[in-house]
Parts: sequence; structure tokens; C-alpha cells
Amino acid sequence: MPYGPNTNLGHNSIVYMIEAQVGHICRSLNYCQTYEKSFLDVREAEMLKSDSELQRRTKETSWATDCSSWYKTEDGRITNNWVGPAKQYQQMIKHFDPEAFSYH
Repeated sequence: MPYGPNTNLGHNSIVYMIEAQVGHICRSLNYCQTYEKSFLDVREAEMLKSDSELQRRTKETSWATDCSSWYKTEDGRITNNWVGPAKQYQQMIKHFDPEAFSYH
């Protein structure tokens, strides 16, 4: 899902983020084609680990201040914005990690 949770930017071009995501999607599709997999799912443990780190980092941002905004859910969770440099995101998903997924 390009432009999904925690990938919005307030400091760079969203096109950069989507290009990085499309590259990651292509790498995952190439892996599935090479190893004859119909589809893949992110392993729950990987998703929870990534989300936990993102939520920890969001607590250090101005979006987490004691005010209401569209950046936060009712319980204060920030699900919209990426909390680091766009280049950091691109580097994070630059390589496809087959161990982070289950296959069918």
C-alpha cells in the first residue's frame, strides 16, 4: 500500500517516499516470482517491532504535543507522519528482507 501509515511528510516530497515504496514493492514481487510465491504477508512480529519503534520516535516530535490534530487518533497515536529524514526511510526499505515476510 503506497503512501500508507506513517509515510506522510511535512518536510520533503511525497513523490520521493512513493518512489522508494514502489522500488520495495518491485523487489518483493521479483522475489515472489523467482521463488514461485503467490503472495506475501509482513510477519506480525516484524510489523509490531517496526510500529513500536515508530511510535517511540513520534513521542519526541511536535506532533505528539498535548493538542488535538489530524495527525493523531483519539488515543494519541500518530499514524500519519514519517518521523525522520526521507533518506532514512529510503535506506530502511532499500533492500528486501525475505525473513520479514511469510509466503503463500
